Amino acid sequence: MCYNSTISFTFFGLGLAASFYIYYFAHLIKKTGVYWLLLFYSLMELLQGVQYFYVNQCDMWMNRLLTEFAYVLVILQPFIWNLYFYVNSAFCEKPIFLVALWLCICWIVVNLFARITYGVKNVEHQTKSHSVYASEKVCTKKKLSHLYWEWTSANFGDMNANFLTYLLLWFIPALVSTQHWITSVVLICSALVGAYMAYAAKEPFIFTSVWCYISVPIVLLVILQSFGLKRLI
Repeated sequence: MCYNSTISFTFFGLGLAASFYIYYFAHLIKKTGVYWLLLFYSLMELLQGVQYFYVNQCDMWMNRLLTEFAYVLVILQPFIWNLYFYVNSAFCEKPIFLVALWLCICWIVVNLFARITYGVKNVEHQTKSHSVYASEKVCTKKKLSHLYWEWTSANFGDMNANFLTYLLLWFIPALVSTQHWITSVVLICSALVGAYMAYAAKEPFIFTSVWCYISVPIVLLVILQSFGLKRLI
């Protein structure tokens, strides 16, 4: 899955087609705004499909530009999910996701500040011991299986916007809600599958970029909805 440009482009096309179908024909599902999620992951699949043509070319400006674009999508992912949950929650559960949205913004600001202050005199740099994304150069790389991203960041120690916090902000708010916990379980299971595949490939660092293990279950859930099954997401 999504381990080459052809498959990534195929997933992009399927996600785009599903989004347009929902927007123009599945009006009940359209009200949830789920097509925005599909478009988000379709954009990521398109990006990865293009990145395979420039992978490991770390001195090429296109590689760096696409890697920075991937960075924007990565840091927005928990925010976009919590925004979707907020819009589709009952009034009594909206505060859960409102708090999560503000925490996501705080995480993004801290992460951006670390990126901006990289290279400032007397500021320590993040290494792989601090973040799976850390590197001395912005680059999209590939070894044996899937591409992965690396970015430059300053190190603030315990104040770093780390990957564990990222996952907690993404999964936990929906998990503690009564309306969206099933979706959260699906996302967690999908992420675990991605982690297992990365481990099986002996490349744990690709876990952060195998987005197809998230996007494909979403498309399947939307298809189930389109056949009139109980609301799942």
